Amino acid sequence: MNREVRIVPEAESNLVEAYFYISQDSPERAMRWKSGIEASINSLENYPNRHTVVFDSEQTGREVRQMLVGV
Repeated sequence: MNREVRIVPEAESNLVEAYFYISQDSPERAMRWKSGIEASINSLENYPNRHTVVFDSEQTGREVRQMLVGV
């Protein structure tokens, strides 16, 4: 079952900021990082339950999961 994956504006802004920060040191590493993040996000559509439920997600009124991605 496919799920809708949404990236909130604050997260999008953080991703862009992190990309530019990494690219100052190494543009190639920044591209690899960005590609890895995009692949991980895209995988959520098909495999959302493999990640941990956020501790206080009950307060949002919906299930929120977190995904940690390495560099």
